[in-house]
Amino acid sequence: MFEDVLDAMGMTPREFAGVHVHFESVQRVDGPRFVVSVLFQAAFEPVPKTKLVVSQALSQRVLETRDVPSLEGGRVVRMRFQLKLDAQEEPVLAVRLDGEKPRGRRVRPAWKLHDVAEGTEPPMRGPLIEGTAKPLSEALFDLVWRPGQLVPQKPAPVLKPVAPIGPVRWCRWCGFEGPRAEYERARECPQCAEPWV
Repeated sequence: MFEDVLDAMGMTPREFAGVHVHFESVQRVDGPRFVVSVLFQAAFEPVPKTKLVVSQALSQRVLETRDVPSLEGGRVVRMRFQLKLDAQEEPVLAVRLDGEKPRGRRVRPAWKLHDVAEGTEPPMRGPLIEGTAKPLSEALFDLVWRPGQLVPQKPAPVLKPVAPIGPVRWCRWCGFEGPRAEYERARECPQCAEPWV
């Protein structure tokens, strides 16, 4: 069995036709042009021949169909490519994989299995991220992981303290909240003993 790299990176995949897929993001280039980023890892070997289908989620109009990159030997690959929407379309995109049922051996744990032959499962939607991407003239493929490499770790969450609304005193260390009138003169938090800020 190979490492479940997508899960270790905090990117919950779905499994279609023996391939795990995670729709990472959609980023605007300019106007109606966008860059799509999708991650793949094999769930079975040999890897069945599979196609990525990108559609406009609201109208379900197919925008792009591409072959899934080679995932042999347990590799995890990020594919980035550019596509163009009609001017009036919202950048709400979805992906699914079309392919044959796998006939080989399972090499990664099962994840949210979907029977692509029936075509009943709704596609995955990708988040639109802020900022602008550089235009791409052709699809780019990045090797994210192969056996023998360290598995990329999930990025640590960035916690930003948010002060509560209303007449309360709040500890940014432990989250304790108390009535401001009662704790106005306190020099430290009564719960964790850290200094008040």
